[in-house]
Amino acid sequence: NFTQLCYEKIFLPLEIGLPMWGVDPMGNCIAASELCLSITEMNKLGILFLNNGVYKGKRIVSEEYIKMCSKPQIKTQGCYWGDYSFQFWMVPEGDGYRADGAYGQITFIWPKYDLTLSFQRPEDDKLPKVIEILREEVLSKL
Repeated sequence: NFTQLCYEKIFLPLEIGLPMWGVDPMGNCIAASELCLSITEMNKLGILFLNNGVYKGKRIVSEEYIKMCSKPQIKTQGCYWGDYSFQFWMVPEGDGYRADGAYGQITFIWPKYDLTLSFQRPEDDKLPKVIEILREEVLSKL
């Protein structure tokens, strides 16, 4: 069972618990989407990625996987979302990347600044403006 495996190997070590996760009509986990996490839980995943797969001194994900996720795998050529890699969108500012939820949840990971930031905002076309504000008001001051 995929959900149970993720619980034992990832969510339990991150002290998240067993999250709700969407299933298909046959009851199989929809692994690419529909994972329900709080902003705090999303930030724990951000911290895991920021620390190259280690959380509270314990390796949970391989460093090789983190390196692959943090580099573009698909060039999107002009898409304002940025290039793409294993459920992450690349953010040029600070060589960062981010995970986006279906309802405006976003977790940024900026290794250059040793920073992860999670928040929820309305879904609209203003994400580039949000990134611009973060660059001007947060990253420029680090």
